Amino acid sequence: MFKNLQILKFLDGGNITIDELQSFLERQAFSPCQKFELESIGWVMPISSNEKLVHQVNDCLFFSFKKQERLLPSKVIKERLDEKVLEIELNQSRKVRLREKRVLKDDIIHELTPQAFTTCSTINAYIYPKKGWLVIDTPSIKKAEELVSFLRHTFGTLPVAPFKFNNSISTVLTELVEENREDLYFNMLDACVMLDDNGSKATCQQQEMLSSEIKTHIKAGKRVQRLKLEYDKSIQFSVDDTFAIKQIKFVGLIDEQIKEVDAEDEYQRFLADNTIMIH
Repeated sequence: MFKNLQILKFLDGGNITIDELQSFLERQAFSPCQKFELESIGWVMPISSNEKLVHQVNDCLFFSFKKQERLLPSKVIKERLDEKVLEIELNQSRKVRLREKRVLKDDIIHELTPQAFTTCSTINAYIYPKKGWLVIDTPSIKKAEELVSFLRHTFGTLPVAPFKFNNSISTVLTELVEENREDLYFNMLDACVMLDDNGSKATCQQQEMLSSEIKTHIKAGKRVQRLKLEYDKSIQFSVDDTFAIKQIKFVGLIDEQIKEVDAEDEYQRFLADNTIMIH
């Protein structure tokens, strides 16, 4: 299940079938770093026990992006470079200039790359063609942009953009808190982050949003940048001024449904979890 949502909207409607998406992703399927590669990126199976790169749950097309990087600590490179520079200066009785140091550094990186350990990260996403959405499971805008950039490379073009609103998200969140504008479905919880024009920040945890302290911060000119909410007594999450939704937690009846799922294998669990999530 997704724990975070970065949501983009297709400017051309985002109409794509599962077979079309599968075909595109197969062209850029992930393969591990080669001997002298520092990183490798590509599309991988969302379900390790199933060879498909795309899985459809209801009307949503799920897929996964993988990045493998070799770990070359800058400290290790610097130590090797310093040793090499010292060796040359002692043996040849001359100073090593900046240009030569750059060449030496490149040689050291090339030498160390095959020996370096690798680390991998995976980001899950789905396309919702009926709504024209691209939804990415990451709290990081930078990582979301990396996935979008590679998806654009895979497709050849990718006309997507963040949602646009009449008012800024920060204004809406501030009004929610200031005016206690809860409704039948949304409830404010006990955490928020506020910021003023001078950069003064107030982080409030386990605090009633209607408290005098919160009101004092708003009167002093602070605006809500992030707010913890609950939807329909079933989902808790934080939303910030970029419309990034983070720290998703299912509660109440939805949480009970998740716990009651009796899936025999990874594929069945994937289908059950994501069916509940997008319901």
